[in-house]
Amino acid sequence: MEFTAKQIDDLARIVARVIGDKLSGLSKPQRDILNHQLARTLEDRDGDVSKVTDDEIIGCYEMIFEVWGAPFEAHYQELQRQKNK
Repeated sequence: MEFTAKQIDDLARIVARVIGDKLSGLSKPQRDILNHQLARTLEDRDGDVSKVTDDEIIGCYEMIFEVWGAPFEAHYQELQRQKNK
């Protein structure tokens, strides 16, 4: 499902309100995972941003660390170090 710019902007505002400053500490892969999880959630709600709850947004954020936590991030950092050599 493709989303309109308005749907994306509306969801982004809600995510910023719910998660706040924690967003700035995410790496690119973590942001990509969060965006993917949020897109799946929005798709499950047939694109209706008003149906996405704060708890679902928090759950998407927590998935980054519970499912894709430190081992994934450590692997990504190692790949970045090797790439920059």
